[in-house]
Formats: sequence, C-alpha cells, structure tokens
Amino acid sequence: MSLRIRVFTSGLYLMTSGVVNGTDGALLIDPGILPREIGTIRWYVDQGEKPAKFLVYTHHHWDHILGGQAFPSARRLAGSRFPEALESNSPLDEIRRFDDEHYIERDPPFEFLPPHELVEDGWSGDLGDVTFTLIHLPGHAPDMLGMLVPAEKTLFTADMLSDVELPMIDGDGSDYLASLRKIDALVASGQVETLVPGHGHVTRGADTIHARIAEDSAYVDRLQAVINSRLNEGADEDAAVEACRLMPYRGNDGWPPMGKVHQDNVRALYGAVLRQRMGNEPRGAGRKQSTNVPDGGS
Repeated sequence: MSLRIRVFTSGLYLMTSGVVNGTDGALLIDPGILPREIGTIRWYVDQGEKPAKFLVYTHHHWDHILGGQAFPSARRLAGSRFPEALESNSPLDEIRRFDDEHYIERDPPFEFLPPHELVEDGWSGDLGDVTFTLIHLPGHAPDMLGMLVPAEKTLFTADMLSDVELPMIDGDGSDYLASLRKIDALVASGQVETLVPGHGHVTRGADTIHARIAEDSAYVDRLQAVINSRLNEGADEDAAVEACRLMPYRGNDGWPPMGKVHQDNVRALYGAVLRQRMGNEPRGAGRKQSTNVPDGGS
C-alpha cells in the first residue's frame, strides 16, 4: 500500500481495518475487533498528529462496529439502511456473547457509538489532499458500503471479494451479483487497481481482481440455477442443500473451512426465492441474518 493508506489485519477472521491519511486528518474503516488491535490502530493514528476526521462502519455486523469508541473525534458514517439492519439483527448482543465466551476484557467497557450521518450511494468526503467516495454494495448486508480512494485507485470492498472466504449471501443473490458488476465496472474503467476485502488479503492488479469477481459471480449463478431447478421439481430445502453439497467452491477442501457458509447460502437463497414465488418478498430482499460466524467472519 502507499504511505497514504495503511491496512491492519486482525488475528480473527483475517478481518481488515483501513486508515487513510490526509493533510486534514485520518479516515478509519471498521477499526479492529480485539482491544489490543483497536489500541494499535489508535496509536498509529495518534503518531500522525492529525485527528481522526471520519470513521466508516461498512455495515452493521458485529465484527465491523467495535472500534468507534476509540475515536470520539471522528465523524461516524454508515449506510442509509444501517439503523434498520442493526435493529433487526442485534449485533450488540452478539458482541457481548463473543466477549463473554472468549474472556475478552475491554477497558473502558464496550459502548457502541452510533453513526452521526447516514449516507447514500456516491457520498464523497475529503481529508484535505485526498478524497473518498462511499459506494452502496448490498448483497451481503443491505446497508453495506464500499469505499473508493480515487487518488490511490484503491477500493475497500467490505465483506465482498475475499480471497479466503466464500461470498456470504443475504437474499436471493441478485443484489450480490449487481454489486459485483458495479465493482467490475470500476476496475474495467481503470478506477481500481487495488482491492482491500473486509476479510483476507490485499489484492493488486486488474486481471486478478476481474478473476475474483468472475469466480464469485459464477458461484452465485450456480447456486441460483440449482435452487431454481430444485424448486421447479418441488424439492424442499434439505433436498436443495443436498443438491448443492458437491458443488465446487472456495474452502470446500481447504482452509478456512467454508462448508457451513455454503450450506447457509443455499438455505438463504432457497428461502428468498421461495418467498418471491409465493409473492411475499421483492426480488433481492433478504432474511434476518445471523451474526454467528463459526466458519469465518461476517
């Protein structure tokens, strides 16, 4: 990465946190999970002698909202659907359960600081000598934001396009595919040459990014095809899971194990498509998403 951008990687789920440095201050993206990691990011920002000007919660899932408390000077930003997603999925309860289960002590005790501003697709801000744009990328979560730093041709994609995790899909997959197409267009136009996924490793080069997009798109396409075929045959959800069991997918025979994530994807798509066929749900809408992530991050 350039001197302007620093990426930190958590010891849990390979979750990434970003800091973008400008002449007027720093921008933070999902700063940390564990207390020591959040403290390291705060120390790094303090060494720059510029205030934390903005903090972006890319989406409402529990592992992405823990760090706001450490940066009280920052203006906190989130997507326009963040409040409803937060209320329906209860990630604050999940944080308390996670800390209790793993004996994690936070000093001071964890307090969630809500966003100051809810933004729409295309919202832009500046740090003096560098600008950034927030991009709505639904499909994993309805409120999810990516962040483009045009001067660095760098895109933070939150929980999309990981090199270690499968796509984790909310809804019928149509929003996910549309977000992948949006990212692909940015890469094709030369606006993105470096990708920072929310879990995994920094990826460089248009060809490599295009290949990742194609791989994840093909996975979602295959799921949709199999599930629609099984629904046409009158199969139930368990039969759809069995039909997708032997599909090739990232993590089916390696690390990290993605078997449960794959099964959850099948059940999510099956339920969403079935509800659409019954007329109870608009295309692209999702289910209440669990913040339990035993096979990986969220």
